[in-house]
Formats: sequence, C-alpha cells, structure tokens
Amino acid sequence: MYYKSDLKSLKGKIDNDERFSFDEGCALFYDSNLADIKEAADYARAKRAGDKVYFIVNKHLYYYNVCVWKCGFCAFPKDKGDPLAYTKSPQELLAQIDAAPFIQEVRITGGVNPDLSLNYFCGIFSMIKEKYPKIHIEALAPT
Repeated sequence: MYYKSDLKSLKGKIDNDERFSFDEGCALFYDSNLADIKEAADYARAKRAGDKVYFIVNKHLYYYNVCVWKCGFCAFPKDKGDPLAYTKSPQELLAQIDAAPFIQEVRITGGVNPDLSLNYFCGIFSMIKEKYPKIHIEALAPT
C-alpha cells in the first residue's frame, strides 16, 4: 500500500540513520513532487557531509557496440558485421584515458559479446593499472 509521503517523518528517519521502507520509497516516487524529493535528498546529504561536496572525474570507455541481447534500451544496437560495429583493443581504450586529463575513474561498458574472453578484460584492466595505478576501474556490470 502506498501513501502520501510525509517529509517530516522521513527527515526523522534520516536523523536516526534509519533506511526508508519499501513503501516509503514508493511514496516518494509516486506521491511526491520533485521539490519534496530534492529536499529529502539534500537534507540527507547535509546530515552526512555538511556543506562539503565531493566529485570525481571519470571517463566512460565503450569497448564493444554490438549486443546479443537486443533489449532496446542501451546504446549498443549494432549487429555483428554491421559496418559501424567495433571491438576496441586495450591499447585503444588506454589511448582514450591518455587523452583525458585528471581522470580518477574509468567506467568500462559495452554490449554483451560471448566471443570476448576473460583474458580480453584482464588485459584491459592490467594495462590501465600498470600505467595509471591510482585510477579506479568500474566495470563488469551484472549482465
């Protein structure tokens, strides 16, 4: 059952370091306006971090733009053999990092390709870590 969100109640949970329940999350999603959600989020952020704001500089690396799943909501709609299809080498991905100053994190993503082995990904990770040991690598999504 969903109910109208009560920001005072949610702020109380934030003050007590309690998680919102499923129903409270749904209420925020379905019944709140964007200003209410922003207010609750900003309140939680301020409680945790005060007025400090942190950010990182990241770079998205796309290794492959063909996907066998054809789910329709991602950016990898090419078929094998399509003239615009690509599989990037670890060296090509490293060159993209080289060209982007101040990178702190790379997010490596692409289409689902059963022909790419674990060695392919280990090669990418090894090359990045060898040249840029402090860069955080975010990769290998659950798919």
